[in-house]
Amino acid sequence: MRKRNLFMLFAMLLVGFGLISCNDHEDELEQQAANKYHSELSSLFPGVKNVDWDVSGNYSIAEAKYNGKKIKVWFVDNQSSSWQMTETDITFNELPDAVKTSFTQSQYYGMRIEEVEKLERNGLQTLYIIEIDQNDFEIDLFYNEAGELLKTENDDDDNDNNISILPPISDQYSFIKDFISTKYPNSRILEIEKEKGNIEVDIIYQNREKEIFFDYKINWLYTKTELINAELLNNIVEYVSSNYPGYRIDDAEMYEYPLEIVYIIEIEKNDHEIILKFDDKGNRHNSPKV
Repeated sequence: MRKRNLFMLFAMLLVGFGLISCNDHEDELEQQAANKYHSELSSLFPGVKNVDWDVSGNYSIAEAKYNGKKIKVWFVDNQSSSWQMTETDITFNELPDAVKTSFTQSQYYGMRIEEVEKLERNGLQTLYIIEIDQNDFEIDLFYNEAGELLKTENDDDDNDNNISILPPISDQYSFIKDFISTKYPNSRILEIEKEKGNIEVDIIYQNREKEIFFDYKINWLYTKTELINAELLNNIVEYVSSNYPGYRIDDAEMYEYPLEIVYIIEIEKNDHEIILKFDDKGNRHNSPKV
């Protein structure tokens, strides 16, 4: 029994030393972040107060007070500008008029607003997040300055949803911009987001919105474009009409891959949906039914 108690005591001491060592390492990283970026933080936000540093992956994060507001500022190493993003807590009345109008005309109006944030990002459009409570279930609504609702996400207190919309590191961003300017000249980048292991870039090209997907090595995977019926190949429209009488085309998308173009069509009749796949000549491929 005595040996067992001594063993347990020894094990507890080892765990304790491990925790102390881990905390010491975290403290060291946070102090390094403060030493490296505090001057830039003070330059961006003169008179900033109550600064608390944290480190997450490659990012150094300062939480502080500025002009009476809570801010969270993200920095990363090896950038022409280390600053990447600033999150600022604001009130609903401080939102752009277009965002307030969009929200008040949406299905979410009337639900309790938990929090409102302004997200300023290096090289990307400013976003506004309205966190609402829907039956004790928190949802984040992402708007741009024009008041367009870009996406909704479940709010997870254990994770920072805003990590996914941080700008890519500089070499990634340079490659993405070069690729897009070559393949889609004179296009405009709307948004860059890390999504399910990939990087999604939303652009406007020839007055149409496209979604471009890259893997994390910045290899182009595909580009998705939503289509209206009038833009579909005649072969596709005729195939649906001949083989699926009474069905209507409910949704149509074009996928550009490095070696081919594919059309995915969703048709519907009496709540029964079917997914059809066609090549760039309008020839049918086998596809699953839904």
